[in-house]
Amino acid sequence: MRRKLYCYVDETGQDTKGELFIVTVILPEKRDELKAYVTHVEHVSGKGKFKWGRVEPDYRYRYLHELFTQKTYPFTACYAIHERTDAYKEATIQTISASIHTVDDFKNCAFTILVDGLNEKDQRYYGYALRHQGIPSKKVRGIKKDENDALIRLADSICGFVRDIQTDEITEERFIRLFRKAKTSGVLVELSPKKTPVGRGNSLFR
Repeated sequence: MRRKLYCYVDETGQDTKGELFIVTVILPEKRDELKAYVTHVEHVSGKGKFKWGRVEPDYRYRYLHELFTQKTYPFTACYAIHERTDAYKEATIQTISASIHTVDDFKNCAFTILVDGLNEKDQRYYGYALRHQGIPSKKVRGIKKDENDALIRLADSICGFVRDIQTDEITEERFIRLFRKAKTSGVLVELSPKKTPVGRGNSLFR
């Protein structure tokens, strides 16, 4: 039997109109256990269920520091920074594909892919595109805004964190050290898309 795995996907940057677009894919080893733990950390850190941009810096730091440094509930957060492209769907699909390629023996897994705000038409489009790239996706599903999903909120927070580091919105040394430590430990994995001109085709990975 194929191993069942999950991907949780969020993005940020459409407001920059193609200048910067960041996609994050959360790959939990044990989905249910991690989801319960993330919910707990949201509570004890003070972050709550608010999106990254609405949370005070101290609460942001406590939340990410706990999740990035704990070892009990392992996960990988892959992210890609796309510049000078408004091909948002293609950039997101390619980031999902590249993230799944980091999983050992991924072709013998069945992936359920959950994308924040994805409508039914795009669910079919994403599923077709990923299967065309050899990704064994069992299901692609959109997560509605009113759904209570801690792992989509985690993906949102990491998108915001990466964006703030990338644009120097965050300059505090504690956040910069946390970012570097998470990359060194392998919790954060940066993928490297080739640059794609605005409105021009796929963002293909090296």
